[in-house]
Amino acid sequence: MDFCKVLKEKENAVLTGQWGTIGPCSLEAGAKLAKLTGGSYGLLCHSYDAAYESVLRHFGVRQGTCVLVAAVSVPSDAILPKLLGSAPVFLEKTDPEKILKAIRSFKPAALILDAAGRESQLPALYECCQREGVPFIVNAEGVFRRETCLPKNADAVLYSLEKGSEIDAGKGGLVVTDSEPVYAGAYAYHNCGRSFGEGCSLDIDGYIGGDLRVTEWTSAVALAIMETGSYDRHETSRAVLLTDEPVFAGAALA
Repeated sequence: MDFCKVLKEKENAVLTGQWGTIGPCSLEAGAKLAKLTGGSYGLLCHSYDAAYESVLRHFGVRQGTCVLVAAVSVPSDAILPKLLGSAPVFLEKTDPEKILKAIRSFKPAALILDAAGRESQLPALYECCQREGVPFIVNAEGVFRRETCLPKNADAVLYSLEKGSEIDAGKGGLVVTDSEPVYAGAYAYHNCGRSFGEGCSLDIDGYIGGDLRVTEWTSAVALAIMETGSYDRHETSRAVLLTDEPVFAGAALA
């Protein structure tokens, strides 16, 4: 299938549709992306930070709490919880024994680790967190990769659909989980507090275009990539739509 043609079709559907913050492309793309990673539920958001925040809020990361993060990790693991008022506690070592001691000492709202170099430890770490009742969030090295099976060893996994990802939608973040309550909770936070079945119920929907349009556009690009098998593109997918000839007003105004 022709990628540019499919992308144009998706764009037209986005620009002519009416929906709430989460629309039809978002739901379809989220489900398909989750399946590619081996997960059950996928929530596609307008940015990586938005996806991250929806999960943190669902797990109660807020003022007065703390989270456990690796001392050597991606900046977002510490910055985003801090923006919600939570204090990051940095771990020099992340083996299950040290994690267990840290959980019992600090009683964190969540354990957040990036997946790089820890794939073999994830099952034991997840088992430890489940036993202690602490949510385990895995940052999948920032970028989307197919068939990672990471969702089987965490409460939620975070992916980026930006540069370097197998699915480069230009912008976007993805939450993948095997837990329906986690998916529903993150969904509600991202959807302006509205749960399943709600969406186009507010009169102001037509005026709040930012998240409404950007999330759908990101999802449309991701769907076009999956439908045509155009993984690992070397150009930003959004740039494809900027290749039309420009239209100048000069002749019409003469």
